[in-house]
Amino acid sequence: MWEDLLELNQELLRRMQKTPDRAAGRQLLADSFGEFKPIPVFQDKPWQGWQVVGIDGSQQTIGANYPYQLALLQALALASQGGEQLKQRVITPLLAEGEEEVRQLVREKGLSQELAFSRLRDRHLAQLELETLLELIFHQKPRAIMLDGGFLRLEQAWAEGWQQLYSFCLEENILLIGVIEEVGTNAIAQELGEKAPPLWQRAYDREILYDLLQEGELLLPYRPLAVKDRYYTVFLRPGTYPQAIALDLLAEQKNKAQLAAALVISLCPAGGRGIPWLLDLIDQKVKLTRQQTDALLDYVLDLQVREKFLRSMRERR
Repeated sequence: MWEDLLELNQELLRRMQKTPDRAAGRQLLADSFGEFKPIPVFQDKPWQGWQVVGIDGSQQTIGANYPYQLALLQALALASQGGEQLKQRVITPLLAEGEEEVRQLVREKGLSQELAFSRLRDRHLAQLELETLLELIFHQKPRAIMLDGGFLRLEQAWAEGWQQLYSFCLEENILLIGVIEEVGTNAIAQELGEKAPPLWQRAYDREILYDLLQEGELLLPYRPLAVKDRYYTVFLRPGTYPQAIALDLLAEQKNKAQLAAALVISLCPAGGRGIPWLLDLIDQKVKLTRQQTDALLDYVLDLQVREKFLRSMRERR
């Protein structure tokens, strides 16, 4: 293992050394991908007094092997000026409804039962986040909404609920922002094609953009990313940390990209990693720990039920 890690380290160091220098990389992107712009400073701070709503979810899965598993899901929507909505859900293949949903995924996608339940859990959590958010914003009517992550996960989980959110934001002039802390696309290499340097051709955007943007700078693509062409995604470096984050915006709100970036920056703690305090607060409040989950199940479930169906042998070591 030691030798494998040393070899990996050397290979990644070589890759970094062969990466185009910063000036050349920026020029290539400016020519063929997008425009670099400083995140604007709005002296009048047009978002002052805005109600901003954030949403996040959490899950804990306990048990042994399939089907002896149970997932607890929790979603929290929180408004910056007061007001919150919490929803919870339990899914398990030990009940007929959950078992049938797993079987349907196995038939449709050719997945193993274990993987199908994992996908089902993620889909239910995204749907729960949407349900929670919709209930709060119909009453709060915020000026902006911040999602923890991009748009595609929610759209794919529950198309009908996503369309409700999409339409409501356009009708009520609500700025919808997906804050993506871990950039996972490879849109730059796809867009550049043969123009990309050899090491960029199989690199993901995280690697390409590392320390390429200046502090407080935006990269505005000339065209929507191919992987999510219904939306508009921008990259930015919020602070001193060299890693870029991304923001998803509705295509109809593309002209508000600089305002969205400035709003996100205004909510980021100085010297932080570039994530708005509202989303960090929600993450802390909604997180389900294993200790909390075990305490809840020990209180609610009969001991014989827990032992027979949901206690793995590993827990007894």
